[in-house]
Amino acid sequence: MENYIVLLRHAATTGGKGRAIGRTPLALSEEGQQQAASLVESLPRLLARLSGNRTGRSFAAVYSSPASRALDTLAPQYGQMAQGRFACLPQATILPELDEIDLGEWDGLAFEDIRSRFPQAYAMRGRDMAGFRPPGGENFRDVDARMQAAMTRMATGPLPALAVTHAGCIRTVLCRCTATPLDALFSFSPPHARPYVIELSCLPVRAGSAPVCSSVTGGTLTAIPEGEEGIAGHHVWQVGTSIV
Repeated sequence: MENYIVLLRHAATTGGKGRAIGRTPLALSEEGQQQAASLVESLPRLLARLSGNRTGRSFAAVYSSPASRALDTLAPQYGQMAQGRFACLPQATILPELDEIDLGEWDGLAFEDIRSRFPQAYAMRGRDMAGFRPPGGENFRDVDARMQAAMTRMATGPLPALAVTHAGCIRTVLCRCTATPLDALFSFSPPHARPYVIELSCLPVRAGSAPVCSSVTGGTLTAIPEGEEGIAGHHVWQVGTSIV
């Protein structure tokens, strides 16, 4: 199987507990550094499993959020420990669309501080998780739109692909993969440094149209049970393809 994208949340960080973290830079914690290093072995095993137990496989494309925590998660894949495990791993392409939600003036603040300073806005956020936009920031509908664009770009490029991104971005993809309302995106809790395999399914569209990513029929596949090879989930994403 080659028609898939592996979405990976960055490894665990330090300094973010109790804070609204979007674009605020965070360093990997000691645990996160260990998680990033362990991917050197687990990602090649996952690739082999997805390709019928063929070894020496590599991702045809690698993408990353511009956030330092995403790049730090990816760095060991290009280090000495990874030599010989991947067959010529491509250099990562930075995709701004893969960045975490921009929380504007709230970014980096403690949630307790936000609640005390902006009680009405904070309550509004709780009532409209998908549509609320903090001052100068994004809402999750914005994130959903740019993740659709990112998925389209990656799906129409070389495959298989690896994309290192963030919890908010992965949540929007999982909502579409499971037909879950965007307001319920926090029902998903993507773990750090554990891959989601997003299998691409083609849908016909009118000739001359651009490829389109749309919601899928839902359901989790059983090709690789969750938990095996460190996998967090295996879902389908429908991608439109042109026909005559």
